[in-house]
Amino acid sequence: MASLRQKKKGGTWFLDYRDIDGTRYRLNTGTKDKKVATLWLKKVEDLTAQVRLGVIEKIGGINADVVAGKKTVNASPLLSEYKDHYAERCRYDLELSEGSIELAGLAFDAFIRIIGDRKIGQIKEEDVIKWKRAMMGENKSRNTLSIYHRQLRAAFNRAIKWRLIKTNAFAQVEVSKPVKKKPGQKDMTLDEVKKLMAAIDKTEEHQFALYLRFMLYTGCRRNEILHLRWEDIDMDKKALKIHQGKTGRYLIIPINQTLEKVLQNITLQAQGYIFQSNSGSRGAKFKEKAWHESYVTRRFKKLVIDTQLSPQYSLHSLRHTYATHLRKKGVPLDIVQKLLGHASPRTTADNYDHSIAMHFKDQADLIDFE
Repeated sequence: MASLRQKKKGGTWFLDYRDIDGTRYRLNTGTKDKKVATLWLKKVEDLTAQVRLGVIEKIGGINADVVAGKKTVNASPLLSEYKDHYAERCRYDLELSEGSIELAGLAFDAFIRIIGDRKIGQIKEEDVIKWKRAMMGENKSRNTLSIYHRQLRAAFNRAIKWRLIKTNAFAQVEVSKPVKKKPGQKDMTLDEVKKLMAAIDKTEEHQFALYLRFMLYTGCRRNEILHLRWEDIDMDKKALKIHQGKTGRYLIIPINQTLEKVLQNITLQAQGYIFQSNSGSRGAKFKEKAWHESYVTRRFKKLVIDTQLSPQYSLHSLRHTYATHLRKKGVPLDIVQKLLGHASPRTTADNYDHSIAMHFKDQADLIDFE
């Protein structure tokens, strides 16, 4: 039951009411005129009737714009509106990573595309089942469906906590877990590599595509390419100087002929990291900073999901892929190991020939995923 009251005679009028979910509201109407305050009271009574008719789910907190009809009550936002609201709350209140926020956005987009942009309070169990079956009908992988379902279930759980909805339709529908690839299958097929690179080239994210090509055509580890500098490229000798953080050595390896063609089409810089962060917001000392390993890992995982490849693939899979395809080309194992920078266990870092891999450029040229 809504009511008006004054704290003192001649003072401002306050509006008291209880919402459908039991929440009590005590609002300052901002006026000393009872006739104006009565408009607030009538608005709440009208909204209460709409709740009972099922037109809206609850009243919420109203303001002068709602009373004047300039703004409508929308206690249950549209999916698109909640997507933006959820992203903002996750970014600033929950401090989730940008990768997690981006993934949640993809899940919302997939759901809206099939179900439509409806109010989140109207989403029922049958809608989630319809979405699930539609995704499966589009031959989406079970891994993608499972990830999107988890993201939406978490988002709707937050909506309950924020008192936007009462029940979570996603919690009532089960999605089978994806079948994991057998242990040991870490390398990609030629078709999978081509599919991966076609997808990243289509996005026109040239720097990340270049990073993946360095991984594919050198067989180097993630951080070895991340810390590669422009001055480490010797186009005259067709060689790369790789700093091996794992062993503390540096390694000279041949530039594969396919990678050489890629490098000829870009402008080489005089110095600095090849894959350098553009963020200078935290001070000048961060202006020359290589991409963070979590950044490339997150981007690669998203690319794997988008291309519907096995979720077991990681950036290190590209190193395995490089080695496996050389072996399939008939390159002996000991030569593959030298190209990968493996020193013999019988030698030490002091007497290891860091340029021995340059003797096997012909073998390295056998790799071509383009």
